[in-house]
Amino acid sequence: MSQIARQGAANAIFIYGGIAVGYLTQVLLMPRYLTPEQVGLTRLMLTVSSLLTMFVQLGYTNALIRFFEPARQGGYLNRLLKRGILIPLVGMALFLLPLWILRAPILDEYRDPESDIILSYYWLIVPLMISQVFFEVFSAYARASKKSTFPVFINEFLVRALVLGAVGAVIMGWISFTAYVFLFVGCYAIGALLTAAFLWIAKIWPTDSNPFPAKVAKETHVYGAWSYFNQAAGGMVDKLDGVMVSFMLSVAQTGIYGVVAYLTLATTIPWKGISQILVPQIQAASARGDRNLVDHYYKSSSSINFFIGGLLFILLWWNAEPLLRFINPEYLEARYVVLWLGLARLADMLVGGSGSVLAASKFYRYDLAFTASLLGLTVVSNIVLIPMLGLTGAAIATFISLTLYNSFKWAYIWRKLGFQPLGWRTCFLLFALTAASLAGWLLPSLTNVWAEIALRSGIMILVFMAVAAAGRAIPQQLISYALAWKAKYL
Repeated sequence: MSQIARQGAANAIFIYGGIAVGYLTQVLLMPRYLTPEQVGLTRLMLTVSSLLTMFVQLGYTNALIRFFEPARQGGYLNRLLKRGILIPLVGMALFLLPLWILRAPILDEYRDPESDIILSYYWLIVPLMISQVFFEVFSAYARASKKSTFPVFINEFLVRALVLGAVGAVIMGWISFTAYVFLFVGCYAIGALLTAAFLWIAKIWPTDSNPFPAKVAKETHVYGAWSYFNQAAGGMVDKLDGVMVSFMLSVAQTGIYGVVAYLTLATTIPWKGISQILVPQIQAASARGDRNLVDHYYKSSSSINFFIGGLLFILLWWNAEPLLRFINPEYLEARYVVLWLGLARLADMLVGGSGSVLAASKFYRYDLAFTASLLGLTVVSNIVLIPMLGLTGAAIATFISLTLYNSFKWAYIWRKLGFQPLGWRTCFLLFALTAASLAGWLLPSLTNVWAEIALRSGIMILVFMAVAAAGRAIPQQLISYALAWKAKYL
């Protein structure tokens, strides 16, 4: 776990920094200086382009990671990467025509003047999608090469810093909103180009030239096809709430939902940091038949995710009201979005390694059935709950869908593979989170927002750490890393 811990810590630094920059941009500046419609536009553009990215990859980015080790040993990595570049180009050609055909009916769904702002920038989704597609290809190859830190720096920090600069230029009046939207797309193009350059500079761009075995080519196509449908369905689930809010409510409501949903991203920091290294490690261990190592990675990722993610969630929830009140009182209506989306993300992280474990096993085809069921459940629950409860309904729909999905997948992996990441420490951490939440609830409100947040957060952290330490529920990997860091730097 030491390699995962080291790279995960480096990734977490960039993710934390990126989220801090993102909070400044998405939470503090944009809601204050841009209209909800303008905030909703860039949020919707990014959501739609991310969905299209899932489709046009045709599942090959996952195949890059899955077949990296055999290709490295067989000397045909260069051909594997070339396929990873060419196949998404085919996917783009397949999806550009439907994007044109569906343009009118999509815009007709917005039965108010807000569709004008979408119409003005509709085709900018294409270069945004292209940038995201090639970043994903080059990032997947870097991760498989155990060089995940630079792509994380680009995607999580640098791109957000560039967007912050563009937002600042709008606020200062140096550029128009139209220029900002073009710069917004350009930030993602820069990220893709820099990641491609990194592969050359780091000397991990493959130069081997052995022929691609026909049997392996067939296996990559089969795996890619299954992964394609699974990835596309999973991507739709992840983005569907925002898209359905825009269709069923308004672009302005999408802006509010997007800003509040962004707050909950803080809870995913541990999983984002670890998953960049964990996925290829699980694939490699599974390819070697090392079940003990796969089980170790699965349990370690679950305990770290729940420990850090759970603490971040309760801190966010009990400080949500003063934080939203400071950002913009108009956003207080979405307070319970923080609760339900935070719980959904926590449920997802608790068994977050299950997707990687299942994808690396001979049962990987069943992952599609789980994801397709999740997609159907998400669509139905959003259709039912959004008209009834508005933004909160979309968040509850996501919570219900992800909780059921992860519960069934967890049970299936336990039954078929014998891997089960939960234990008594999970229960004790839940008790520690409950105790800290009670402490946060008992504290009174203060007139100074930041003093209230600092006081409540400090007390909750002390209570949580004391209870977790008393029950010996702090993950050993975190203790070992903290001791190693202390010995090195203090």
